[in-house]
Amino acid sequence: MHQLHCRLLFIGLCLALTVLPIEAFAGTRLALVLGNSKYQAVPVLGNPANDAADLATALRGMGFSVIEARDGTRGAMANAVRDFSTRLSSADVALFFYAGHGLQMNGENYLVPVDAKIDTPADVRFNTVNLTDIQQEMEGTGRANIIILDACRNNPFLEKLARGSRAAPSRGLGRVDASGQGSLIVYSTQPNNVALDGAGRNSPFTAALLKHIATPGIEVRQMLSRVRGDVLAATDQKQTPWDSSSLVGDVYLAAPPPRSSAAHSPQRRRNRLRRPRRQQEAWNSWLRLRSRRRRQPRRSASHPRRRRGARTASASARPRLRRHSPVPTS
Repeated sequence: MHQLHCRLLFIGLCLALTVLPIEAFAGTRLALVLGNSKYQAVPVLGNPANDAADLATALRGMGFSVIEARDGTRGAMANAVRDFSTRLSSADVALFFYAGHGLQMNGENYLVPVDAKIDTPADVRFNTVNLTDIQQEMEGTGRANIIILDACRNNPFLEKLARGSRAAPSRGLGRVDASGQGSLIVYSTQPNNVALDGAGRNSPFTAALLKHIATPGIEVRQMLSRVRGDVLAATDQKQTPWDSSSLVGDVYLAAPPPRSSAAHSPQRRRNRLRRPRRQQEAWNSWLRLRSRRRRQPRRSASHPRRRRGARTASASARPRLRRHSPVPTS
């Protein structure tokens, strides 16, 4: 009976361990934000540095660890990308944002530093940052990878590269689809088109992104749908943000949606507080019973309980004493 009680108690303890709720917590979030405005060889852009500064501030407020570089030379951009790459392995959500000049050539997209001097196709390869390199660094399982590009502005190097070159670039950035699982690539406009700078502090795309990115309770693709609607309205239907996604599951950049009121009822909260206490009490009871059992001497074959059958047999073989009624006296 003692052994049965111990076994039942142990089974109950295992069940108590398995029914404990598993809470989901936000993981590590890492962002690389680049914005180039003060170009040295081509006209200055008004918005990109502001776009990068404002988005970096918003992301920090949302719990991101942000690597930020504005008006970066090629060396500064390469160092920022290298720092970002070394920290990617510990991130659960990785985000890359670039605002500034970008161009495409031979099916590749290139981000242009502020010190870039581009006269030939070779200058594109050696004096810019290849977007494919960043995309390949971000590929990885178990992580949401988001690339946001507000770099589809008019290419100021188009005429120089078009002279006598078979590798002449096209307008805007070329389309790059999300590769692998868990990736999302966002363009400020449709592929092979040019994005507008706008007249305010931010570009139309980044202004809409800043408006919605910190909204709690909406999934990232739902957030981008709102951004698309605002950009279309602000540009008189001339600019349509584009995206390519291979995300698995829902990704929330801001706070996830609140749970139902039933899950947060007072009774549910009291039950969650009681579960650890009941679990600890069951564990302590098990330890006490096991300790008590170890202190007891082991029963041998001669133990009275083990010889119950023999004792019964011997008792039946003994002569029984008859009780005689008293003899009446005369």
